[in-house]
Amino acid sequence: MAAEARRLELWTDEHETHFAIKISGDADFRAATSRYVKYVRIVDMGLYLADQTYQWKYTLEQWVKNYRKDLQESDGDRQ
Repeated sequence: MAAEARRLELWTDEHETHFAIKISGDADFRAATSRYVKYVRIVDMGLYLADQTYQWKYTLEQWVKNYRKDLQESDGDRQ
């Protein structure tokens, strides 16, 4: 039986001002924009490659940048 694929999860707080990365199934976040907020929901997911070395802070910065860009573009499509 194959193991279930793990995912990278992008979490946010209730105001979508802070973000954090977690690997599905893990209890702790790998990187976060603040240690002092409660992350309440997953806003995006991606494939986790266990044999890849991640620079967690950089990955978080780029993911948030792309997530916000995608949000702006999708808002423009609705207008």
